[in-house]
Amino acid sequence: MIVRIALTALLCLATAAAVAQAPDIERMDLVERATPDGPVARVRGTSISRGAFLYLYKTQLAELAQLQQTANPSDDLRVRTALATLAELVRREVMWQEGVKRGIKAPEGEVQERYQAQMDRLREFLERSSGEAVTEAQILERAGQPKEQALEQIRKSLVVRGAAEAIAKEQGVTVSDATVATYFEEHPEYFERSGGTHLKHIFIEPKPSAEEATEEAWDAAQRSIEKAQARMRAGERFETVARDVSDSPRAAEGGDLGMQPTAMLPKAYAEAAAAMKPGDTSGILRDKHGFHIIRLVAVEDAQSVPFSEAKDAIRRRLEADARERAVAAFVEPIVADPKEVRIFLQLERTLAGMMPPEGADS
Repeated sequence: MIVRIALTALLCLATAAAVAQAPDIERMDLVERATPDGPVARVRGTSISRGAFLYLYKTQLAELAQLQQTANPSDDLRVRTALATLAELVRREVMWQEGVKRGIKAPEGEVQERYQAQMDRLREFLERSSGEAVTEAQILERAGQPKEQALEQIRKSLVVRGAAEAIAKEQGVTVSDATVATYFEEHPEYFERSGGTHLKHIFIEPKPSAEEATEEAWDAAQRSIEKAQARMRAGERFETVARDVSDSPRAAEGGDLGMQPTAMLPKAYAEAAAAMKPGDTSGILRDKHGFHIIRLVAVEDAQSVPFSEAKDAIRRRLEADARERAVAAFVEPIVADPKEVRIFLQLERTLAGMMPPEGADS
């Protein structure tokens, strides 16, 4: 049985929806049309179902669409995502079976810790978005996943990890101190800590939304932000006004956005903050979303991360890369053997049909 990823999927999709328009992934796309009603693959007698494949495919497509800031992923992106999804599900099933064969068990304490961490992340996000308390039962209902199924998913992921570690150990995967040092020297661009800006924020959105608001609604929103500004000029605390009037999801925290990479700030914030000192409050800012007032709390300058601080992370990354290569070397012969793995979803033809003919203009 393939591991379901409902809780992780819910977190990915919820985060994406919070910062950009939801991608159009629900329409019957060419990948769904190409997906058979029965299993998409069979690994040593165990089937990978259509449902398991489409669930992970849509989750990964949503995340990629969010990264590319597109509401309508191209057919090329859909097919390539589907190919990667199928490969991941087959690989995962091979490694799960290998873990079971080796008698690898998931430590129950770690299972519970990971489950609770997932719950905490989802609860924080959902409560911040809705402004209301969310129970564990409500989170599981939104994920469409009973608690025991979520726990079993985590157990399987830990067994897969244990199998990967065992294979890597057998193949003598190690990373020397010299390799770590060389990596640091050859990739200085990876070890620049970007500058940060800590802001507090008051946001007034024209109703019902910035996209649908009339000029009268924009005028009303401007009057609201001007009243908020007047309250602060009269001596009220920024945080109090933010809690009272802001439409931001962080209103309950007094509008506190925390320390964020300066390069990731919205343009209006970055330009205003560049001319401010810690403790300063901006004038009224307008963009396509509505009206804003920001307060600069603190600024962190960009700086290089020293080797002493970076070396452990480098080692973990290089060890993970080496383990991945070891696992790939183990899995590839199994996947290539038609007696071991059968694939029923033939997406390569779909992808090939989308490619321009050889010699055609690009």
